[in-house]
Amino acid sequence: LSESGQIDAVVIGLDNDFNYRKLCIATVLLQHNPQAVLVATNLDAFDLVGFDARHLPGNGAVVRAVEAASGRDAINVGKPSGLLAKLIVETFDLKAEETIMIGDRLDTDVKFGNDAGMKSGLV
Repeated sequence: LSESGQIDAVVIGLDNDFNYRKLCIATVLLQHNPQAVLVATNLDAFDLVGFDARHLPGNGAVVRAVEAASGRDAINVGKPSGLLAKLIVETFDLKAEETIMIGDRLDTDVKFGNDAGMKSGLV
């Protein structure tokens, strides 16, 4: 929230109670400030749930709904974001080629490591 009372960013993280009302609120907030940034904490299309690995809609589904309703594109700051990789490497003074990213998803964790020039491992 800026000094003028405008919203400067709408940040979308997984919301298991996401509904039409929240979609409308996010869309209207973005309409009121065309310079506001739309930020996604991740673009996971689905989450695996249960012993049978059911695919339930992930944060990416919520992000896509807000993008479609607002006509905006979100900036992804979660895996596999290059912004996040750069931040981690710089903050911890790492060499990407000497770093390994270990995760349980090919589409986010392993992709994150590979895109950032790191080694990667799938568990």
